[in-house]
Amino acid sequence: MDEHSCDCPAKVNLSLTILGYDPDARMHVVDTVMAKISLADTISLRITQGHGISVEFSFELASGAQASVNPEENSLTRAYYELDTLAGGELPGMLLRVTKRIPAGSGLGGGSSDAAGFLRLVRDLARDDSEENERLRTVTSLTDIDWITLAAQIGADVPAFMIDGTVRAQGFGEEVESVTLSGLEAYRCALRFPDIKLSTAEMYGKVSEYSSANHTESFLAQWRKNGPQGAFSFARNDFTPIARDACPDVAAALDRMGAEGYLMVAVSGSGSAVFGILPRGKHTQEKASLYEFLT
Repeated sequence: MDEHSCDCPAKVNLSLTILGYDPDARMHVVDTVMAKISLADTISLRITQGHGISVEFSFELASGAQASVNPEENSLTRAYYELDTLAGGELPGMLLRVTKRIPAGSGLGGGSSDAAGFLRLVRDLARDDSEENERLRTVTSLTDIDWITLAAQIGADVPAFMIDGTVRAQGFGEEVESVTLSGLEAYRCALRFPDIKLSTAEMYGKVSEYSSANHTESFLAQWRKNGPQGAFSFARNDFTPIARDACPDVAAALDRMGAEGYLMVAVSGSGSAVFGILPRGKHTQEKASLYEFLT
């Protein structure tokens, strides 16, 4: 059987507003803009005999990042079995090999991106009428909306990775749309990786108040009106002060990058990775890794 591969990019949240909490869904309501960057995992998929999924991980992580993924329970196994349920239990067996470059617990969306990359690979293979992919025909009836709905069942950030480029995600993350940030290509993203993992669930548990105004809407309005230079002063992630208080290593990274003159400094997602924005042609300081925006 052939092996099929794709890259699964990381994201940074240029703006993230926590607007409230829905007690029925037991989820927070957010509005966020996620920009994909050139840091990426790579997944390779091979169709096998039988049923079920096997996932093998290898690691090529940046200095300071931690290598820890459970091969038995992760976003890829969840994606396989959620899709298998929709397929009536008739998905073929699959072997996935994953090269991890995006650290787990960093807020860069590596697990979500991997799950979306897997779903997109299966979707595209199922739509290919080659004989090899005959066993995937059970999912060809799924619409694009079905795939997004499935992605949301796996994780709040997974739908955003079903769409290329920069994405605005609202609600619980299931309301996604592509957004164009003209001029973003003139900037790059510097990352620092504190030597710690932060649990998204635990970080949401530390949220004690919600934004009274939607600063993500203000950020996008400023970008449309004045471009990136006018918008970066409106860019804010509501998790940045929470992560700062929760973790001295994150606080130190924020302070260090804040003193180095970046246009914006924040955590991505709920942390722990800290990123800064700088114009192309400028260089990062020591211990910061530099990545392109994927527009």
